[in-house]
Amino acid sequence: MNISKITIPVRPQPDTILAIYLLKYFGSNKFPNIEKAIIQIDPNAGSKKTHEEYIKNGELLIDVGNGPYNHHVKENTTASLLVAQDLNIDRDPSLSKLLKYAERDDKFGLGTISKDTLDKTFGLSGLIGSMNKEYPQDPNKVVNIVIPLLEAHYLEENRRIKELPKIYTELLKQGKAFELKLPNMRAVFLESDNISIPGYLRAQAGGKYDIVVQKRSSGHVNILSRQQNNKKIPLENLAATIRISEIYANTGKETEKKIEELSVPGKIAEAENWYYDPATNSIQNGGVNIDSTPPTQISWEHFPEILKIAFEEKE
Repeated sequence: MNISKITIPVRPQPDTILAIYLLKYFGSNKFPNIEKAIIQIDPNAGSKKTHEEYIKNGELLIDVGNGPYNHHVKENTTASLLVAQDLNIDRDPSLSKLLKYAERDDKFGLGTISKDTLDKTFGLSGLIGSMNKEYPQDPNKVVNIVIPLLEAHYLEENRRIKELPKIYTELLKQGKAFELKLPNMRAVFLESDNISIPGYLRAQAGGKYDIVVQKRSSGHVNILSRQQNNKKIPLENLAATIRISEIYANTGKETEKKIEELSVPGKIAEAENWYYDPATNSIQNGGVNIDSTPPTQISWEHFPEILKIAFEEKE
């Protein structure tokens, strides 16, 4: 039976919005056309007809009436979890954080745990509350604004948990990725245009590498780091060593500049294609969105030696 309407009892809440997202994006086999369903508010829905009668009329109830998605008549659950269980997606690890967020917000009012005023104001729960005040008669607008945010999180989680491990494993098999041990650190080198994989490799699930050196197919090389014991890894020596190598690769001559001049943030005239950014603790040759920045002339095979020199233990 085609579903043209989704009815909720009150203005959209994080839990009901997540339930609607799951139905719209994963429930079309069970409820044809539900991805196009409009949202309406009716606190008295369910008292007029049975759940089955509503379904026959193309209307699905969430958190109201005697249907399967009303968590108010069940113990220790949420509407989004009931939907996920019914659609057999409740064990999808890519949905885990979304379901936990909805539960925490619904049960404890802690969609944002931080007591900081800005965090609470601009956290998702706070923004949903603000939108409900701004558009009290338009639940569709609120839901349609929030759903792309939920989808973006789900897709990123899906990449991190399912896609990126496969990509990295394949790079290892092809010899396009390898690890380098440095004093008190681990670095990984990879040849890939995937801009998500450095973040994955710096995370716990990806190996928690301290430094990721990525070469793009264009020849550009970017170096990213993670915090180590809540402290930034010092990259000044690495920035200087890279610039020394770049100058030599371009001119065939050694620079007379001092280390202090070569390790400054930003760019230097002699090696303008390298940008040292202390804010992100990265050294970029073009960055994520490569523009007119020329690719490095340093050979890819030379980068492991550059890192060894930059991070060698001083006696």
